[in-house]
Amino acid sequence: MHHYQLTLLLHLYQHPKRQMAQRGLSGRYMNRIREIREAAGLSSDQLGALCVPATSGAQIRRLETEDRNLTAEWMERIAIALKCTPADLIANAVIAEVRNEVELATANGG
Repeated sequence: MHHYQLTLLLHLYQHPKRQMAQRGLSGRYMNRIREIREAAGLSSDQLGALCVPATSGAQIRRLETEDRNLTAEWMERIAIALKCTPADLIANAVIAEVRNEVELATANGG
């Protein structure tokens, strides 16, 4: 995946967070890192060790819970370690939020 595609994907992922925060809601969206990691049978420490360069399990957990921003660099490192695409890490969260935004706009006559 090209850097500009990752940047666009991250923008789509982060944009609804700002909208939700403006509405006074939490604005937190779970990415799919934990889901994919667990499906691969890996602990957060094991995933961290597979990243290049290696990182800690604590860092992986912070990224999973969004206590740390998921950047394009992190997405690439984790996707390579999990043998998936960077988009796989957040695609469902983005799709769900877009669906919610459309439903909200429709309900408000927009």
